[in-house]
Amino acid sequence: MIPRPTGEVDTAVIPHEVRQAICDQIHRYAFYSDTKQYHELPSLFTEDGVFDETCLGFPMMRGKVELTRIFSVPSDKYIYFVHFISNILITYYDGATARTTSYLRGEGMLSTGAMPRVLGYYDDVFVRQGGEWLIGERRLIPFAPPSGFSASS
Repeated sequence: MIPRPTGEVDTAVIPHEVRQAICDQIHRYAFYSDTKQYHELPSLFTEDGVFDETCLGFPMMRGKVELTRIFSVPSDKYIYFVHFISNILITYYDGATARTTSYLRGEGMLSTGAMPRVLGYYDDVFVRQGGEWLIGERRLIPFAPPSGFSASS
């Protein structure tokens, strides 16, 4: 697991192109997920990346191999699920690592008729590798109890 950077950041020292690259990755994640391009999601993570949506009943995923295995399994359980992302903040930056938060309002429909909904935020650690910013760790923190999810979703 990647150490989670802490502390305050002088946002004036974060280059615009870094901000944009990180924001683009956050939005890419939502777009790939919402358009069911799940096979693209592992490309956004580091080789040892961690994906934690255990608050929704899903297993923690560690490493690109596991992410690829899980995200490559097609699922017809979701008719749709949409991520509405806002309030992106870079809360730590040292040139090689950044920590961000981004609000999530997610809602969808399962083939069972269930309507999953989550209100929360992603707590992310980004790592600069090979000239791009990749997700080293993504953890979902709910603001309110999620509804309509099950571990088999």
